[in-house]
Amino acid sequence: MFKSYLKQSKSLIESVNLQKGDLVQKRLKFVIGNETSDMDSIFSSLVYGYIKSIFSQKQNEQAHYIPIINSFSSDIHARFETIYLLKNLDLETGDLVYLDSFNLKDFVLESKPEIILVDHNIPSTVTSYLKDFVTEIVDHHEDRTDITFPQGQIKRKKIEKIGSTTTLVFEELWAYWDEVKSEVGVDVLWLLLCTILTDTFNLNPKEKDIRWVEKDVWAKTKICSLLKDAKEFPQWRDESGEINCNLVFDTLSSLKFDPDMNLKLGMEQLFLKDYKAFTYNNQRVGYSVFMINFEDLLIAYSLEEVQAKIKEFQEKEGLDILIGLFVHPKSKENPQDLKRQVVVFSHNEEIIPKMKKYLLQQKSELSEVNLGLDEKHFCHLLDVNSVYSRKILEPLIAKFMSDV
Repeated sequence: MFKSYLKQSKSLIESVNLQKGDLVQKRLKFVIGNETSDMDSIFSSLVYGYIKSIFSQKQNEQAHYIPIINSFSSDIHARFETIYLLKNLDLETGDLVYLDSFNLKDFVLESKPEIILVDHNIPSTVTSYLKDFVTEIVDHHEDRTDITFPQGQIKRKKIEKIGSTTTLVFEELWAYWDEVKSEVGVDVLWLLLCTILTDTFNLNPKEKDIRWVEKDVWAKTKICSLLKDAKEFPQWRDESGEINCNLVFDTLSSLKFDPDMNLKLGMEQLFLKDYKAFTYNNQRVGYSVFMINFEDLLIAYSLEEVQAKIKEFQEKEGLDILIGLFVHPKSKENPQDLKRQVVVFSHNEEIIPKMKKYLLQQKSELSEVNLGLDEKHFCHLLDVNSVYSRKILEPLIAKFMSDV
C-alpha cells in the first residue's frame, strides 16, 4: 500500500546511492513538486507518484515513479501541518525523498529519466537541469509551458486554474477508481482532502473563483463520502459521524499560522519556508510568504533588524526585488478571515515608487501602510480585501516587470 510504496521509493534511491545495477536506474521516473514544498506540492507529488506506479504495474511496464520533495530534509520540520498529518497517519518523514537524499542532478543528466512536474509548470532555478527531461505536467498555476519547452516535448499536460493540484490528482484517481480502489488506503484520501481544504481556505465563499472552483467542491465531497467509515481523526467528526471540514481546516490552520512556532524558526527559515523566485527580463524577483503578521516580526525583532535581514536575504539570493507576503487569520475564532500585507524591497530606488503606483492602481484594493520602513527601498501595502496570494500577485508582477 501507500506506506510500503514510500519505503520502496526511499530504498530505490539508496540503491542508486550505492550504485546497485543498471536495471534500477532504467525503470526510475520522478515526480517533483515546486520549491515551496507546501502541502499541495508535497502530497500531490507523493500521491501522483503512487497512482502512476500502480498504473505502471497493472500495464506491466514495471516503472517506479519516485516522488521528490523539492527542498532539503532539514526543512521538513518547518511544515507544521504536514508533519501533523504524516504522524497521525503513521507515515514517516524519513521515508520521503528530498533534494539531498541523493545527487539528483548527476542521476538525471546521466540516466535521462522522465520527469513529471506537479504544482508547477516551470522547473525552479535550483532544478533547472530538469527542463530537458520533463514529459508530463499536472498543475494549477498560470500556464507558461509554451515559452519554456520546445513543441512536442510535453507528452501530457493537465493545467487548470483551480484551488489545489490535489484536486486534479484525485480526478485522475477517480477516473480509474474501480481498478485501483483496493490499493488506495484512507491515508491517501486524508492527505488529498486535507490539502484541498487548506489550499481553498475551506472553500471560503469569499474566495470563490479566486482560490477555488466547483471542481474542488466536487473532489472534497467525493473524498468525504469515501472516508465515511474511516477510523482516523475521530476529533474531526460531528455528532452524526460526518466529517466536519471546519474542524479539519481549523486544526491545520492553527498549526500553519501559529506565530510562536513560526518565529522560533528564525528569520532565515521564515524567508525560505515558502519561497519562490522568478526571472523577468533578466531581473530576478523573489517571493517569500510569511504565515504571520508583519507586526509579529516587530515583536521579536527591531525594525532595523527586520530591514537588515530583508536586505541580507535579498543579497544572498541575488534578487533585484524581494516581495514579502504576510498572511495570518484576523482572529482565532474565524481562521478563514485573513489579513494580508505586501512588503516590497529593492536596492533600486526608482523601482519602489513605480511598483507602488502600479499595485495601488489594481482593481482589488490595496492601501499604503506606514510602520517606519525606509521608503526609498521599501513599500508596505495592506491587502484590504485579502486577495493577493502569490498565485494572484505573481502574474501581475510579471506584467509590471515586462514593461519596466
